[in-house]
Amino acid sequence: MKTKMKNYGLIALFALGAFALQSCDKDDDIDNPKLPGTVQQDFANRYPNAGHVQWEQEKATKKYEAEFYYNGTHSEWQVELNSVEAHAWYQSNGAWEKTEFEATHYYWSNSPVIPEPVRNKIQSLIGDNRDIDLDAVDTPATDYFLLEIDKEPHDTYVKIDFNGNEI
Repeated sequence: MKTKMKNYGLIALFALGAFALQSCDKDDDIDNPKLPGTVQQDFANRYPNAGHVQWEQEKATKKYEAEFYYNGTHSEWQVELNSVEAHAWYQSNGAWEKTEFEATHYYWSNSPVIPEPVRNKIQSLIGDNRDIDLDAVDTPATDYFLLEIDKEPHDTYVKIDFNGNEI
């Protein structure tokens, strides 16, 4: 009987812990917020081929974030992006801030999405390390690649312009 009670106690403890952790998830975001018309219109114009769009609003800053998949030619870079996971951020006043396109698979597949100077710079930075994340970042001021090199205990982040220079 004592063993049974101990088992029930452990099960209850695990269930309570799982519930507590789940209730903390996305505590700082509002899912599916009411979007200003300027955000809706700008997003539709910028990313007409966006699919599976999910919006959130950060409670603290009131910024809007769209997570989506994009198919189509990026107008500034003149490259074809196919089912790329992307995140677009808008300020609380509705102004577009930036968009990040997942580009890691383009690096490993030797795609022309990653310019040769950028590819060479990345190779010089990572060596044999294959544990990286690469995003192509589009902002109003400048565009660049954001390289995350996973190194325990700390990750390294490097911004690389389209000419292969660190910025």
